[in-house]
Amino acid sequence: MTASSSSSSSSSSSSASTKQTIPEFPYETLILPDGRTIAYSTHGVPQKDAKHLRIFFFHGNPGCRIEAAIFDELAVEHDFQIVGIDRPGFGRSSYQVNRTLLDWPKDVLALADHLGSAQFGLLGVSGGGPFVLACLHEIPATRLKAASIVCGAYPTRRFGTSGMMLTNRVLAWTVSWSTMAVTWLFDYFVGNVARDSNPQALYDLATKHAAKGPDADQKATKDTMKDPKRRTIMVESLREAIRPGSDGASWDLWLWASDWGFQLENVDVREKRLTMWHGVLDINVPVRMADMAAAELKGVDYRRKDEQGHVSLVANCHEEVMMDLLERL
Repeated sequence: MTASSSSSSSSSSSSASTKQTIPEFPYETLILPDGRTIAYSTHGVPQKDAKHLRIFFFHGNPGCRIEAAIFDELAVEHDFQIVGIDRPGFGRSSYQVNRTLLDWPKDVLALADHLGSAQFGLLGVSGGGPFVLACLHEIPATRLKAASIVCGAYPTRRFGTSGMMLTNRVLAWTVSWSTMAVTWLFDYFVGNVARDSNPQALYDLATKHAAKGPDADQKATKDTMKDPKRRTIMVESLREAIRPGSDGASWDLWLWASDWGFQLENVDVREKRLTMWHGVLDINVPVRMADMAAAELKGVDYRRKDEQGHVSLVANCHEEVMMDLLERL
């Protein structure tokens, strides 16, 4: 396996393009045993100086490794390193044909081995949640010590979509019979905006989407728009996620809506391996789905937040989430 870095000198067009497009978010790539490329970015302190185990961050959908940058200041303040990873078909990671949820732990272990992490932690947000659960199912506690899921997605095939916002219900239903249709929908409604050189188009899209949710999400979105760094992270994460097209996003959604390949009751979350965080006001993933998942995940530490929605939970509670995770690493 080999690695390359966009932040180092390189004559390749992709490295040059990356520096010109998102200079504040450098990334590296690893060639996996099957020849695919996986891209990742590191935030915080060098691992040799860290006081905690390395944390791998799983982004939402659509999203990419850049989302992990919201933890930059916390990582420096509390001496840890967090690594954002592009899932297959997002950002700079190769698309993987017919991938399953249970394929992802192999990629994570390959990256952990490459970076020299004998043990590590995981943090998954929204659409990254199912991939945390897959890793907990496949990777023993001798390596995966602790994990957290924030406003995570849970299996719609088993738990249904009651209480979910209309857009997500339509996408979950559509993807069950055509991933191509969802790819087109993603590209038309999100991809075209993400490729617009004027970031205002993305601001407007985020505001319009938040307006469908609770007041907490609307306020969190407005606050993000007022913060230059958080706003840049939001824009560049979405742009980079859809850069190769929307196939990765639609396949992620198909995985969410299909048979996961394992039962939640068989996921080992004993010995403080998992904390679940969910907003009671969430309509992207209704809290009843998290309630049902928590009932099956025997031993999980389940934190319900009465005044939070989907967006606001991440915006307002990310420090609390991280402090809990660091205590378990």
